[in-house]
Amino acid sequence: MSEIVIGSFFWPRCWIIILVLLGILCSAASVIAAESEYNTPSGSHASGITSSPRVELSITGPYDAESITQFTIRPGEILTQTYSVKNVGSSATGPFSLKFYLGVNKDTYLGEVQVSSLSPSQSKSGQASFAIPSDTLDGEYAAYLEAVKDGKVIKYPCASVRPIFVQRTSGNKPDLIPMALTVSKPAASGQPLTLTCTVKNKGSASSGPCQIAFYLSREKTLPSGTPVFATGPVGSLSIGETLKVSGTAAAPASAWSEWYYPIAQVDSSNQVAETAENNNLIVGEGFDIEPGGGANLMPLITSATVSSDKKALSVAYSVRNTGQASSSGGTLTFSLIYVDSGVQAASFDPIQLPSIQANGIHSATVTYTPVVETGDYYVRGTVELSSDTNQGDNTFTTQKTVHIEGSGPLPELSTVISKVPSSAKAGETISLQNIVYNTGSADARDILVGVYLSRDKQISSSDTLIGSHRYSDIFHENYAYETVRVTIPSGTSSGTWYLCAIVDPENTIPEKDEGNNPSDSATIQITGSPEKLVASFDTDLLSGDAPLTVTFTDTSTGSPSSWSWDFGDGSSDSSAKNPSHTFEREGTYLVTLTVTWEGGETDSATRTITVSAGEDEVTAATSFDIDPLSGDAPLTVTFTDTSTGSPSSWSWDFGD
Repeated sequence: MSEIVIGSFFWPRCWIIILVLLGILCSAASVIAAESEYNTPSGSHASGITSSPRVELSITGPYDAESITQFTIRPGEILTQTYSVKNVGSSATGPFSLKFYLGVNKDTYLGEVQVSSLSPSQSKSGQASFAIPSDTLDGEYAAYLEAVKDGKVIKYPCASVRPIFVQRTSGNKPDLIPMALTVSKPAASGQPLTLTCTVKNKGSASSGPCQIAFYLSREKTLPSGTPVFATGPVGSLSIGETLKVSGTAAAPASAWSEWYYPIAQVDSSNQVAETAENNNLIVGEGFDIEPGGGANLMPLITSATVSSDKKALSVAYSVRNTGQASSSGGTLTFSLIYVDSGVQAASFDPIQLPSIQANGIHSATVTYTPVVETGDYYVRGTVELSSDTNQGDNTFTTQKTVHIEGSGPLPELSTVISKVPSSAKAGETISLQNIVYNTGSADARDILVGVYLSRDKQISSSDTLIGSHRYSDIFHENYAYETVRVTIPSGTSSGTWYLCAIVDPENTIPEKDEGNNPSDSATIQITGSPEKLVASFDTDLLSGDAPLTVTFTDTSTGSPSSWSWDFGDGSSDSSAKNPSHTFEREGTYLVTLTVTWEGGETDSATRTITVSAGEDEVTAATSFDIDPLSGDAPLTVTFTDTSTGSPSSWSWDFGD
């Protein structure tokens, strides 16, 4: 379990020591066999060590200049580095590439340089210039260089001795520091507990609003995965201003006194760009949480036997409630444990427990057909109950072993995710790094990994699936990795959410242990649910007599950037936002609005306009009157036009 160590000087000193050691390794005369990575279309597989070709690497940059006390660069600026590579093997290297990164964990990829080939003892040096990516986070990084041929790393990477500091903006910044942390007392199990932190802005600029997270830890550190106990809002702080912020929640349930350290983390979601991002934690004085009433479930395995063919396992068990109140819910999960290593070999589906009264007991027998390797195993039962007053007695393991005839060698899959953004918007697509390990004794084929989103850290395959990736194969004692793109669902509410990857979520691949398929969860702040983009419009009239003039008003969501109106009567389209249009003749017209947003999204909406024949719209007909109709020659006749429809021209033929 990784930990964040609290202290003013420990981390910077360790960082310097690590960088110095990496620099020494890079300049050592002896050549270390290189790590190899085998890339397939479905992922990248580590496949051990290769001995040829062999090269030595070095990298320097402006950060090494004696005149520079701290080298700082901003995203978008160009970093120029000098590299050197030498072939210390006995044969030509052939073409390979040099890949440049920021961070010893390859946090940020900068670019690469192609090397055609190096004959034995031949060297090549040069300069490589790359722009710092715009999404690089503020922080301290090492320059990092590795040599890669045919997808395989052929030299352990080389890192710079002196660090590079990436700072997104220049000029003044705030610096939020927790000054003091107190706890309301007395603290009792299950009762409200308030943590209060004094925050001061010691920077050179005012800060915007952010959030403070409070934790309770058994150690004077903040182990990875420690749940947030409570949160509190931190308003904007001017230079030098202080503010007290509190968070309240129910104290953890316990059957006896428990010792905790309060911890506060200012700007826990990194909403504020600060002068320093590593001084936001404070650990308060440890304190006791006194016990309170509640349920306490203790499992007991009374017998564990196998069938005559050694393939089926029957477990008789009981669960006793030694607490002061009835239990509500809870599960009991049985697993098989390797005798030689103590590692879990298989985990069975959880059993839903009934309510058990105080001092009551529940007993039953369950039978399984384990999918494991042939061998001897212990049987373990584990109760899970979130409100249990004592989590320390929830597991029971048999002292006697059972021998099971298994199905032969099996894969063993587990997964991790990394490089998860700290925040995202609903509807946004993000990228994260996924690694799947197969530590078993058999290869795995067609491995599905699902990425899930949940409001709590207890993520399962029943949570919201937001993305997936399928690996074609992962050999035993090997791994594969891939960058996976997932989309936060539109309409996701604002707040703290958790991402988790689960390998083989439907358990279609028999494994040694089916209980370790989820990764650790990663926290992500959903900063807002963007409005769903929908086209719509209103009209002042839906029907009327011809000629009918209608005014159209756009009511689409999300502020479209362009409009296209088709009035359905053969007239020219309009690109106005709110046009007016006159329908000259009787008929039914389908009006269509198509809108486009800045991101390129489009949507359409339609409405029907009905136009009736008005008093002025009369069918055109030709007619005329004659005066007189007959008489003696010479006869003068007067012709009077009586045509309908208001003719614009006339032509008379008198027939003589």
